[in-house]
Amino acid sequence: IRFHTCYGINIGPRVHEMNLADIVDIMLKVNAGAYLFEAGNPRHEHEWQVWENVKVPEGKSLIPGVISHSTPLVEHPELIAQRLIRFTNVVGKENIMAGSDCGFASFAATEQEIHPSIVWAKFQNLAEGARLASQKIWYPLILSRAYETHLSPSISWSRCRIGRCSHAGCPAEIPPQLYPLLLYVRHTALEHH
Repeated sequence: IRFHTCYGINIGPRVHEMNLADIVDIMLKVNAGAYLFEAGNPRHEHEWQVWENVKVPEGKSLIPGVISHSTPLVEHPELIAQRLIRFTNVVGKENIMAGSDCGFASFAATEQEIHPSIVWAKFQNLAEGARLASQKIWYPLILSRAYETHLSPSISWSRCRIGRCSHAGCPAEIPPQLYPLLLYVRHTALEHH
């Protein structure tokens, strides 16, 4: 179950919305596996700092909005990645998923405030931003584990391949874009060994 805290879907000044700090304790009392909340619009983007003083319950995830339903501006993938990385730096990379502030079609009977072509562009950038954040967050860990495992001159690289590696201690997945870098690092290390 995922629980979504919403302040409304209108494009307006939104000056009377509650602060996350005032309701986060109530939100976390809801028995849910993940908590979705607005964090991608100018009214709530600063609230990532709330999580510096609030512990995410064990086994729970946060899904902060990193794209906004309240503006037709399409967020850049790098901005989305930065927003996600801010959260991971505070609550841990295992506890974060990317989300939107709210739905884009809550009022099906009325005219949409954000045109569908803009919504799809926002979703495309959400996926790209999450991919960029994942690279920046997870790849250094994968690379360091793979580097430690494969640095030994006694390791035969004939068992290494893109995707799965059969060496003990190696990460289960070696992303294709990291494989050439790993080969270079190992070659350089062995030259200087």
